[in-house]
Amino acid sequence: MEEPFVGRRRELAELERAGAEASEGRGSVVLVGGAAGVGKSALVGRAVSRLGDAVVLTGRAAREEGAPDFWPWSQLMESRAALGLGLRVLTPPGQDAASLRFEAIDRAVRDLAEAAERQPLVLVLEDLDWADEASLRLLRHLAGEARHTRIVLFGTCRTVPDLLAEVASTALGPLGEGDVAEYLSRFAEAHPSWALRLHRESGGNALFLRELTRTLPGRLAGPAPDRLPVPSALRRLIEVRGAGLGEACRALLAGCAVYGDQIDVDVLRPDPEPVAEAVAAGILVEDPRRPGSLSWSHGLVRTAWYDRLPRNERLAWHRRIARAHSDLHAAASHWTRAAVDPEDRRAAAEACSRAAERDERRSSFDSACYWHGQALAFAADDTERCRRLLGLAEAAYRAGRIAEALEACETAAGLAEQLADPASLAKAAITVEGVGGPQAGTVGRLCARALKAPLDDATRARVLAQQAVSMAVSDDPETGPVSARALALAEGSGDLDAVVAALHARHQAAGGPDGVAERLAVGARLGSLSQDRPTAALWGHTWRIDAAFQLGAIPAVEAETRGLADLAARPGGLLARWHLLRTQASLALLTGRLNEAADLARAFEEIGEHTGDVSAQGAAFVFATYLERRTGEQGRAQPPAAYATVIHQVPILMAVTAMLHLEREEPDEAAVLFERLRSRLDDLPVNQRWTGIVTAVSELAAALDDQETAERCLLMLRPYKGYYDNQAAGCGGSIARTLGVLATCLRRFDDAEQHLTAAARMERRTSALPTLALTELAHARLLRARSAERARALTLAEQAARTARRLGMARVAREASALADELSGVSGAAALTGREREVAGLVAAGLANREIAGRLHLSERTVETHIRNALAKLSLANRTQLTAWALRNGIRG
Repeated sequence: MEEPFVGRRRELAELERAGAEASEGRGSVVLVGGAAGVGKSALVGRAVSRLGDAVVLTGRAAREEGAPDFWPWSQLMESRAALGLGLRVLTPPGQDAASLRFEAIDRAVRDLAEAAERQPLVLVLEDLDWADEASLRLLRHLAGEARHTRIVLFGTCRTVPDLLAEVASTALGPLGEGDVAEYLSRFAEAHPSWALRLHRESGGNALFLRELTRTLPGRLAGPAPDRLPVPSALRRLIEVRGAGLGEACRALLAGCAVYGDQIDVDVLRPDPEPVAEAVAAGILVEDPRRPGSLSWSHGLVRTAWYDRLPRNERLAWHRRIARAHSDLHAAASHWTRAAVDPEDRRAAAEACSRAAERDERRSSFDSACYWHGQALAFAADDTERCRRLLGLAEAAYRAGRIAEALEACETAAGLAEQLADPASLAKAAITVEGVGGPQAGTVGRLCARALKAPLDDATRARVLAQQAVSMAVSDDPETGPVSARALALAEGSGDLDAVVAALHARHQAAGGPDGVAERLAVGARLGSLSQDRPTAALWGHTWRIDAAFQLGAIPAVEAETRGLADLAARPGGLLARWHLLRTQASLALLTGRLNEAADLARAFEEIGEHTGDVSAQGAAFVFATYLERRTGEQGRAQPPAAYATVIHQVPILMAVTAMLHLEREEPDEAAVLFERLRSRLDDLPVNQRWTGIVTAVSELAAALDDQETAERCLLMLRPYKGYYDNQAAGCGGSIARTLGVLATCLRRFDDAEQHLTAAARMERRTSALPTLALTELAHARLLRARSAERARALTLAEQAARTARRLGMARVAREASALADELSGVSGAAALTGREREVAGLVAAGLANREIAGRLHLSERTVETHIRNALAKLSLANRTQLTAWALRNGIRG
């Protein structure tokens, strides 16, 4: 008899509406939350049964630890093999786990959308509380894309996972007394008094209601007693139901309880009679879409059966299932539960190791970490423990779990020293690469320990290279010599992996502007070693791109970009695609294609968000600051949450944020960051961020009229007057322009003239229209300051204004136009800055300071400052006079 479905009319209508809209191409994701047993699965099942001819795919998260990434999705996609769906994850050398995961997620969503074009898809994912992070990220990505597809996904969970907080959800509460009465009406003999009694005893929980009803056969016809002779706990209800089952059926249920939520009949190979008995009793359920598969009617039922098994019986079943299971993860899981003697512990360690290796082949590094950790727990001696720790460290590093990886490396290094095992000691030192801050110090200390051991030349070269990279983070002067020794040893050994590692170290050592020639040479050398090494090819291209940007060699940047495009088109090329998009965005920004730059920036920012790569998110923020400074569209640049605590500590972040405040005409906020930067100016590491930081401090010094800092910056930048502050992270233009601004601030007008004239030539050579407009505006201001060549100054200001208007550079257009007005004597409004004119127009429109602040996204204090400055510049006394002046001059809010 089919289980009655009662209540839930509103929720059922909501799910049916979502299904109907999906069939029309307006898909969605809906989560159904609520307590265990409340009826989530029943509601989804009822809705799915009413959705016509859609293809239904189902999957369930495993409560057992160690399930591989995307486990419920793998079940879902494999449930209809004819659709040709599947999660395909490739593992190119050096590709990080986050990039691989995002590629798998994006590809899976595209495959599902394509399949749904042929026939609508209804996806059902159960028990999302236990889903792995990768599965939740895939679901979240689908939720963002589903509205343009013929896909509806229903997910069940007790509480909505944090990663899915923004996904639509509906919460199920208990059934009402009326719902219980409706349920009982399906039993003709039920007395009306039972509705109140069963509602109280079950608490409105659908599972408890069903189980209670099943324990009362023949008693429902009479009135309900004041107290039921059964406890409310489900465990007792299941024991009551199990008492009437045959011995073979109870034995089967014991094995099924040990097996898991879903049971592969081929593994247990039971007789058909006990299976039929368990299904008839409503304890096990057959899946018509998966022949040979059984599942429990509810997870709580399985838990109750498992807990009541004697210990020895549980252990015996776990061993039996572990030996019979062909799935590496399932076998390992059962071995870990059976490992009570040395023989079983050895079997458990090997099974866990095989599961970890399989996960690594599939790039499921989080899952691999779990299985390496399990194998470590069963290690028989220190030699095996060291080996297991290094396996855990490698998987944790690939998963992006850097702290965990370093901890494993340090522990393994200690064991390797005790065991006199130099190979393992070196492995502990070189496993974690590319980290900064205190973690770089940990890597450096591991390298120092490894270098005390007897190592072959290739291994010593790799450790020295690793040490040099860690030293570069703190701008250690020994970085250059150590990296040179690493390269000499690597070349002598003939080991290409050691050479690649040493070239990385040399690139780090040559990070400042003086090292551009070596960075080009190292990039070319690395490119020549890139056969069968996609990562080497990628870094070869990106290093040469940044060096070419610094030299203004735009044709070379474009050529290297084509190489990046080839890498991005290959399987597993997500990291290359991120670098490609970022480089293309910088080229668009450089040449003034600002809308295109914004689109490309959104694309590479999305990759950073989905991969969870914090450094990629930081790079997106830095680029967004350049874009906002060009377009004047305030609010475009928002720092990622991960940088909230360090935005005022990291020099490059301080620099770009201070420039944002300057762009937004928030001088007080800019001055605070400027003070912090100027105090650290002489101690800045001379790396690839050095030029961007110093040019930003230079612009701030000139704007705030800090001549002492302007002098310091001039001396620091003057040796690089022929270079550009351009790179894939953003384009600041020629350093000559910054030198011209500094010289103007210092009233060295002849020097400023030479620098700005050279800057204009440099910007034209690279077709850099935005920075050419900035250069022309700076040159016009220089000529005004020295009261010379007024007509030439007017021409430069008008040229800057025309270019800025054409490109959409609102602030530069306003300031250049105001300067042109002043030089031509057109309007007294030229005395005001662009923001002051804007504020004056809003005062004239009758807005209060608070309303102006809200309209322009400023603080009230900043608005008051702009009004005070405008009154002073125009020799006016109050807002009324300012309003009259604005109206006379045609300035409107």
